Amino acid sequence: MVKPVYKRTRDGTSEFFGAYMHEYGKNKMSQRIGIHAKTEDDDSASEVTQYAIEKGEPITDHSRSTSKTITLSILIQEDTMAKANKVWSKLNKWRFDGTQVVFKGAVVYYKHLQIEDLTRHGEKYTSTIEATMSLKFVHFAKTSRIKKKGKKSNGNKKPTGSTKSAQTKGTYRKTKAGDTYWGFHQSFGTSIATLRKWNKYPDRKIPIGVRVRVK
Repeated sequence: MVKPVYKRTRDGTSEFFGAYMHEYGKNKMSQRIGIHAKTEDDDSASEVTQYAIEKGEPITDHSRSTSKTITLSILIQEDTMAKANKVWSKLNKWRFDGTQVVFKGAVVYYKHLQIEDLTRHGEKYTSTIEATMSLKFVHFAKTSRIKKKGKKSNGNKKPTGSTKSAQTKGTYRKTKAGDTYWGFHQSFGTSIATLRKWNKYPDRKIPIGVRVRVK
């Protein structure tokens, strides 16, 4: 068993747990769930481009973090099986509702997690539930809003044929959360340097809902 990280006092008796969880933003002692984490595995993955990188291109622009998974082997240990089942039900509700939770163990400590999988194993104890749990780290996209400037009036002047052609030439996409030049490079094969030149937005701060040229 790992070292205790959480002490709970109930009815004058102190209990020690190897880990605890609670809803994000609700960190009162009474809102924590004490569990024993027998193992804590922290797995991170990144997606790296399969295309050749142009000489001089920043290497960091060609990979991105895709997922972080926390896998736990836990024991829910209480005075009675009824109390253990109550804790199990709360964990299951968090999973079902997609609640953002905090986990602090002897090794792993993250604040933005969602329970992806919760598996209860066969009963071996009178007041303890043995289970495995996997949690995903929630990534938040950073966006910047750009205030549109008022368009200058050109009177009744119509755009010339060459101007109209310049506006429609190429392939454009309306951006959504999580879009990056690296992602457009993967999808359309256009170099990141060219995408920067066309669109002028910072690499990791492309606004949502704007029209960008991708090819």
